[in-house]
Amino acid sequence: MQQYKSMKFLVAVLAIFALSTQAQAKTNNTNNGNPFDCTHNPTLCTGNNGNGVGNGGPGNQGNPGSNGNTGGSSSGGNGSSSGGNGSSSGGNGSSSGGNGSSSGGNGSSSGGHGSSSGGHGSSSGGHGSSSGGHGSSSGGHGSSSGGHGSSSGGHGSSSGGHGSSSGGHGSSSGGHGSSSGGHGSSSGSSSSSGSSSSSGSSSSGASSSSSGSSSGSSSSSGSSSSGGCDGDYCNGSSSSGGSSSSSSSSGSSSSSSSGSSSSSSSGGALPKEDKPEKKLKAKLVPMFYLDYDSGTGISNLTPNTLRGPGQQDVIEVDNFALGFQKTSYELMEGGIGAGVRFYYENATGWEKNFWAHVGIIPMKGKEVTSVRYAKTYEEAQNLPGFKSAPLNVTDLYQWKNGESVSYMSKGGVIFVAGTGVGMIGINTAHVAQGTWETYVEKVDHSHAYVKITKSNLESYSIGTGASLVTVGLSQFNNADDGFSYKLDLNQAEGRKVYEDLVRGNIAAAELVANKYKALVLVESPVVKVETFKTQSKGNSFNIFIGLPLILNSSSSSGKVQSFATTDFHLDKNIVSANYGIYDTQTRTRAFGTHTFSDKMFYGAQFKVSDYNKNVIEKGYFGRMSWIYQDDKATASSLKMKIEELYDATGIQSVLVQVPEVGSIGTAGVAMNITFSEENTNRMIQAAYDLGRKEFARQALEKFEAAYAKAGNNVCPLGMQAQNCKQEMTNRTQYAAVKMQDALIQMHLNKGNAVEFTKAYAEFGKALMDNRFALAQAMKVAGAGVKVNYSIEGTRISNYNLNLITTDKEGVMKRVDIYSAEGDRSLFPANKRSRYRGVVVMPYDPGLTTPTMPGTKP
Repeated sequence: MQQYKSMKFLVAVLAIFALSTQAQAKTNNTNNGNPFDCTHNPTLCTGNNGNGVGNGGPGNQGNPGSNGNTGGSSSGGNGSSSGGNGSSSGGNGSSSGGNGSSSGGNGSSSGGHGSSSGGHGSSSGGHGSSSGGHGSSSGGHGSSSGGHGSSSGGHGSSSGGHGSSSGGHGSSSGGHGSSSGGHGSSSGSSSSSGSSSSSGSSSSGASSSSSGSSSGSSSSSGSSSSGGCDGDYCNGSSSSGGSSSSSSSSGSSSSSSSGSSSSSSSGGALPKEDKPEKKLKAKLVPMFYLDYDSGTGISNLTPNTLRGPGQQDVIEVDNFALGFQKTSYELMEGGIGAGVRFYYENATGWEKNFWAHVGIIPMKGKEVTSVRYAKTYEEAQNLPGFKSAPLNVTDLYQWKNGESVSYMSKGGVIFVAGTGVGMIGINTAHVAQGTWETYVEKVDHSHAYVKITKSNLESYSIGTGASLVTVGLSQFNNADDGFSYKLDLNQAEGRKVYEDLVRGNIAAAELVANKYKALVLVESPVVKVETFKTQSKGNSFNIFIGLPLILNSSSSSGKVQSFATTDFHLDKNIVSANYGIYDTQTRTRAFGTHTFSDKMFYGAQFKVSDYNKNVIEKGYFGRMSWIYQDDKATASSLKMKIEELYDATGIQSVLVQVPEVGSIGTAGVAMNITFSEENTNRMIQAAYDLGRKEFARQALEKFEAAYAKAGNNVCPLGMQAQNCKQEMTNRTQYAAVKMQDALIQMHLNKGNAVEFTKAYAEFGKALMDNRFALAQAMKVAGAGVKVNYSIEGTRISNYNLNLITTDKEGVMKRVDIYSAEGDRSLFPANKRSRYRGVVVMPYDPGLTTPTMPGTKP
């Protein structure tokens, strides 16, 4: 069944990715009408059909050359690469000149009116040449390589004059400006009309030119453009930097070079460049999961005895008479798996930064927590934590009485999926995990207590984040089954059973415990203490900021429903309890230093029965818990937390004095406020008697009285002063209304333990909003509300204060340490959500991987 759920999870994720990319794929396969696409714009593929006669003007006459062989320059007259009135190499009448010659004269193939070489705007130099000037690289008005707009320079494009694909007013090559000649053509020319000549000199601004007989023209320059298209072929020009050009009219060709080069085609067709097609690709990649954490805390066991004036006590510092308790823990989890990464090939724009993945990672891990005792601070500092449960009784003998270790082995599977762009994405995770926990405590010199717990956890989460910030929701379902034994280590059977238990052999313990049940006068070497089962489910809202494993802060808030049954074998009673829990907590980690704060309220409904299922006792109660822990605290930070607790509760007695001593090592503050069944009934009755309006008015009255006395000082830390009064008014009224609604629901569901405790948790959520809501609850609860307050740390003495409310509102009296209802077994077996480690898979540089949310007992 678990494999089936896992496959459903992966199939659902893959379907999401397929749908998310389908629309994009359709867009990629659709031609959106490229303006240069002949299929969609056929008119662009047809130029102005010419008359077959070039409309080029006369070439500028070349200066007379010697013996008619040269025209003053190797490239003719005023710039033509092929002569004056057409001669390629000389004046009128030369072998390549004269009117009407093959390379000269009016209308010649190279020069003159309409020639491919000569006139205003040669390919190299003049006005509009293919490398500058007014004309075409090969032709007249609108020729494929000329017109107003040559491929290189001039007033226009490299291809086409006034729209034609080839030829101006008829000529394929000619018109005002041939490809070779004009003002400043570069170097010698050649032409054929039965004779040829060439010159070897060159002029500035060009490199070389030639004219010959061919049809069509081409030129190249540093710029490029394309004209009309026919299917997959286009008339136009492409260019790359260089220095050569050529042009021809009907029956002649010429080439020249300049500082840039261009190519154009009128008679031929070049293949159109195809852009690479964008495709969604998938790639198999490795995935990794890692979480590691460790820490220690040292607490002074010496009780605090100093009493201050009135109710304000003083915290004692550096009295170490009774030694220290050291708590050490280490968590290590990891796994290597496989994932599929999705990405776009040949992508542009935002799609270049698109990412998506799905994957599965088998994981294993361990978590060890130990408690040890030392007489001096130096000894406590050097005392190592236990790494595992001792496998041999001889090792356990070395422990001090009361020392303990909890060793938890873990194994499971993580399913992950995510998608996003750049550093912003959405991620999901499913954790299926099993744990096996062994707890060992040395009770005294001859007895040990061993507790075995097997747990199965399924956790689902979804989150979205940008780089270092992740926000998400998670839910979980957890089941615990366990049992515990007390073992007499003075007896051989007891020692043997101990060594079997810590190795996972449970059968031996059951056999020996059952064998001695009937022997009343003989002390059993193995006594079964309890058997328990717990089922919990819940959900939470989570925020994570920072770098996983190194520097981060995470907060979560949510609700848990839990049901627990415990069979106490010693007194033969069975206790069952339902819990409704509301919890909000914050954790920070900074390079091995940790802080933790937690506000929780749980309502419990319980029943105690004997082995014959006769009910001995039943009832309900509620408890608010406020906890703060800091690995490396100072006197100033401890004071701040004490003031924060006062802001949350309004109980004056919490404001104890803390000496200014700088660092105090480990520090912790805790308060529990317990509403008994009698207190709960009074609150329910007040909800009916006062009505909604009066219940809220009394709560608001408490705020108004405090504000009149202390102003903005009554508002919580961090609240802006200008908003204090209005915001606290609104919050107090709202909290009072929610408390009253929850109390009415509790009354209506007294016979339904699940609904009753769920409503009690809603009451607690509203009560914890601010101290005036709590004050209203304690007022209507009446006498008997119990408060336990404690402070502990490395340098400070262990402070403990117990108070109880009286019939007079706001007045409490100090009492001895008490045992609240159900403390023996009625604990909230909640699994609070937290961000655990980080899932890593290879990505392109710059992409981050978000953390994977999970659960932590």
